[in-house]
Amino acid sequence: MCVWDDEEHNVRNEVDKHGGHFDNTHFLTGDGGFLQAIINGYGGLRILEMGLKMYRPSLPKGVKIFTFRGFLFMDSTFSYCIKKDHAVIEVKQNQGVDLCLMNGDGKLEQNLAVGKPVIVGYQDFKFPGTIRLCQSDLT
Repeated sequence: MCVWDDEEHNVRNEVDKHGGHFDNTHFLTGDGGFLQAIINGYGGLRILEMGLKMYRPSLPKGVKIFTFRGFLFMDSTFSYCIKKDHAVIEVKQNQGVDLCLMNGDGKLEQNLAVGKPVIVGYQDFKFPGTIRLCQSDLT
């Protein structure tokens, strides 16, 4: 059983109800595994040195929309909304870096500008794509 042990900080703690340890620390590996399953699995996202690799996302059965908000990558914060036949990527803010969406052939698909949502249609986009720094930002 998991409980929130600190209302001020909203930190999750694992509690053993079966006579074991009652002073368990934060179960960070479990939390990390859960987040990886959601981000890498349903979201199809893989964080790599060269950029954020995007495989075709998939929604869990019965779910119509799934949105990652406040996703921080390469000094940019963006949202990634997964729908049945397309995804929407929107950069909310960045720290002076320009990000580009590249298709699976390595060709520029779209510049990702703050406040301008980009629709990635699953039928039209060649996966896996990559979100990375635009060429002018590479040194």
